[in-house]
Amino acid sequence: MNLGISLTNPRSLIILIALLHLKCGNARTLASTTKVLATNAFATEAMKSNSANKQQQQQKMPPLTVVTHIVRKKRETEVDMPYDFHTMHMPCDLDAPNRAHIIFYFPNHCIWVANNRYAHEGFFRVYKLYQLEAHFFGQYYERLKRYEIDPHFFEYS
Repeated sequence: MNLGISLTNPRSLIILIALLHLKCGNARTLASTTKVLATNAFATEAMKSNSANKQQQQQKMPPLTVVTHIVRKKRETEVDMPYDFHTMHMPCDLDAPNRAHIIFYFPNHCIWVANNRYAHEGFFRVYKLYQLEAHFFGQYYERLKRYEIDPHFFEYS
């Protein structure tokens, strides 16, 4: 720990000896005031050099430039579907495995959505919505309903 006390200076040596003979409670406050007294001379020199550095930095700074905002188009999230409400919500088993092999047997609106899913974000949202509807209202729903309605027994043997 650097207290800013030089042992070559007789005044600092006397202060150090006095601090050694005091109790710990007073020694800390005296040590901090000694440090402040010792660094006052250095502080004035540092302030002078800092002001000179600030003036040099201000002279080196380039002039401010005007920031222009680049206007971008919003992403397309709305899709104009060429089908009516009932056709759009007809069942599509887009959650079926090997969808690429059986897509030709799906209804036309399912094929259209599957083919356009990468056109932009809106089509992909519609495609994922069809997949979600296929999961909850398709085969999964039928299996769950059959499990609830059909009698089933658990054997504990």
